[in-house]
Amino acid sequence: MALTLTKISGASFTISNKKLRVYDVTFDSSYPTGGESLTAADVGLKKIEQLIVHGPSTATRGGTTGAFPSYDYTNSKLQLFWGNADTASVAPEVTDTTDVATQICRVTVVGY
Repeated sequence: MALTLTKISGASFTISNKKLRVYDVTFDSSYPTGGESLTAADVGLKKIEQLIVHGPSTATRGGTTGAFPSYDYTNSKLQLFWGNADTASVAPEVTDTTDVATQICRVTVVGY
């Protein structure tokens, strides 16, 4: 499956030669190891220079439980890491095929 991107109305703009796009990102029902694909073309850009995550992902906008998204620039993927998974690992990645369809995060993408 894939991420669902919902563009935030009125939150996309250009500053000098940089474009900023703001989206709510909803994960899907089968998280793949290594993360979900999120390319510049997915957000209407040619290149992503920076992806800023607005806090952890949560089951509802402003919720209190969830995971921490991180963008992998090398592979153009949005990854999820558990904040506390009762393991010895610090912030382990969400495991393959985990249903994270209720996880939503807001991101600002900067590029051109």
